Amino acid sequence: MQTRTPVQISHKITLKVTFSVIGETPAEKALPGHEKSGSLRMLLIDIHEAIPSVSTFLEVLLCCSS
Repeated sequence: MQTRTPVQISHKITLKVTFSVIGETPAEKALPGHEKSGSLRMLLIDIHEAIPSVSTFLEVLLCCSS
């Protein structure tokens, strides 16, 4: 008899990019007198990943390796 514990681990990867658009505000309006700079903006993207339990992973690995 085999006992399983339903363990699920989740990970979140966050991609964070900061940038500016020369001469523009975040509302896409012109910044007078700022031909070489712009307002700082940030883009955040969250990517959620679920990883199966170790016992399930080992079963799949052993099943497919023969």
